[in-house]
Amino acid sequence: MNIENKLEAFRMDDGLKNLTKKLNEFNPFRILRIESFEIRHSNMLAWLLNPKGNHELGNAFLKSFLYKTINNKENKPKVDALEGGARIIKNIGSLDDYSDLDYSDLDYSDLIIEREKYQIDILATSTKGTFVLLIENKIYSDERTNQLETYYKKVKEAYRKHIVLPIYLTLFSEPPSHNSYFVASYLDIVEILDDEIKKNKNKSDKPSYQFINDYNKILKELLNMDKEIDDLCRGIFAEHRDAIDRIYSIGYKIDFTFPIEELRKIDNIKIIEKKKDVFRFSIPDFQMNPIMRPFWGETHHEYPFAFFCWVGREKPDSKEYIIKLCLEMEGLNQRSCPEMFAI
Repeated sequence: MNIENKLEAFRMDDGLKNLTKKLNEFNPFRILRIESFEIRHSNMLAWLLNPKGNHELGNAFLKSFLYKTINNKENKPKVDALEGGARIIKNIGSLDDYSDLDYSDLDYSDLIIEREKYQIDILATSTKGTFVLLIENKIYSDERTNQLETYYKKVKEAYRKHIVLPIYLTLFSEPPSHNSYFVASYLDIVEILDDEIKKNKNKSDKPSYQFINDYNKILKELLNMDKEIDDLCRGIFAEHRDAIDRIYSIGYKIDFTFPIEELRKIDNIKIIEKKKDVFRFSIPDFQMNPIMRPFWGETHHEYPFAFFCWVGREKPDSKEYIIKLCLEMEGLNQRSCPEMFAI
């Protein structure tokens, strides 16, 4: 089968149609583009963490989130060092007795969930003075200088009688800059929601559970955890690898035809060379300027200086293209122009 036939077979593939259908399923979060904004995720998490929220989960999400955070092996040293945290840890339980946890001592019904207090993403405070939960949520952005330290100090000062449990929440448990912060990930969030959705199948027709299920699907897409999508992609690639490789090879090529043709229209620009991913051009007026000429040393090149333009991916797996524009200088008389050479 020639490549044209392979491309046509790929275009008509049922798996590709099913993948398109899957990716176009109605999801209010996709329409609102929630996956692109940390503030939307923080709003959603604040709602889920609130034991008094109208999500009908009660305190189940909060308990599970605390359990996973406390029992994360990366947080073991922090658990041991947590001041006054023995009571919380006792009630969170261990991996062995998770299914039989008894939270009668701490039902968290006294928690107040606040957004952006002290500029903190999520702050959960016990009115009985038990503990305060500080969550800094990062998906796409990086920490600002001393951000975690500032938040931690503010909370420690404001809630002197509380046990402060700071959590750094990222997509994949990235390490925080501050040693007191516990790590947590959105993988944990997905696992918790999966469990809650499974346990409450009888409530699947309720708006709140449909809402939670839609959010969970968006998280799985964000984390590349949607098995159905993975299976469809795997099947399509196995069946049409030659066609996909051909598409990729063409799509990766950089076509300079349009920008070069546009440059040719400018009188004082000279196209010197065009290659696969680069082209060089010069500006004769600048080169021949009487002010510039004394600075060139001996050179056999018609154009002792030229601009070098390159477009491509900085890394093979990068999703973004970058453009580099450099100035090449040949035969530059360094003694005549040390300042220019330094530049």
